[in-house]
Amino acid sequence: EQEFCLVKRILGRAGNNMRAIADDFNAKLRLRGIGSGFLEGSDGTEANIPLQLNVSCADYENYRGAVDRVARLLEELYRHYRRYAHSKGWQSPDVALRVDELRRDDLSLDVLGSKIVRLATQRP
Repeated sequence: EQEFCLVKRILGRAGNNMRAIADDFNAKLRLRGIGSGFLEGSDGTEANIPLQLNVSCADYENYRGAVDRVARLLEELYRHYRRYAHSKGWQSPDVALRVDELRRDDLSLDVLGSKIVRLATQRP
């Protein structure tokens, strides 16, 4: 829902939500996918994937802290959106946090390559 401004709420005023998490946990955060405004590749378009927030850190302790903080932020936004939907007379959406983890040192380049190929074939 455009009126709810989900991406702006995730980022925070002047990017403060993401900056605070990045600074507190020495993390890199990237919001990407449909609606993110993050333009990728040589064609400069959003990735044709559901909106997602990617978190990466150099160590596991900071990674867990960053993921926990992101989870709290998203759960709070889900609550706000449910109230917003209710105020509009809409059925409350069934939204949930999903965490997919990928460790770079657990993968070979072949696995990454095949994953990229699968993602590219999923585009319309």
